[in-house]
Amino acid sequence: MISSKSKNTKNLIKKLKKGLLLRKVLHLIVGTGLAVAFYFVNKDLYLSILFTLSIATMLGYSFKLDRLGIIKKVFFSVRKKNEFVAEGMLTLISSFIIIAILLEKHFLLFTWLIIFSDTMASLGGKMFGKTFIGTKTLEGTLFYIISSLPAYFLSTLSLESFLLLVILSSLVELSDKIEDNIGIAVLGALILSLNPVPFFY
Repeated sequence: MISSKSKNTKNLIKKLKKGLLLRKVLHLIVGTGLAVAFYFVNKDLYLSILFTLSIATMLGYSFKLDRLGIIKKVFFSVRKKNEFVAEGMLTLISSFIIIAILLEKHFLLFTWLIIFSDTMASLGGKMFGKTFIGTKTLEGTLFYIISSLPAYFLSTLSLESFLLLVILSSLVELSDKIEDNIGIAVLGALILSLNPVPFFY
């Protein structure tokens, strides 16, 4: 008889094989590249590159370029079901545009949230998630919160402000009605613009 532990291990491997791990590795590589580039490229040039990439991915979406030859073989293995692979790329690029324009002072903090914490939430939710709210899990949200905590040392926010941001952004992460990368960036911009608490800076 197959033990429960063995079954859990097989289920874990099966989940990872469905492209999740590859998607998240791609997410980490591209996100880290965009974050590093911000500090080595003039801001105007940086934004020009991001807008150009956005247009390129939208054109790719329009013409379904991921269905061609080798691109199809590579990207169909990492995309979600019924999703054009550039959709995820487009939302990631869009979130970096928002951060670069509206959240430059907190660039490191928000890039950590949308790159590392988002990845941990997804992997944690897929591997250990049991308590579902829509398509997301509370366990995934817990992974998001825990993995966000080290980002405090990358920010200039007070501890109270940082925890407020993490809690609110974790709710965005938990929702399956909001694109989380863009949602977290927009949330940060709104909070900072409204400045609901005097210690937020």
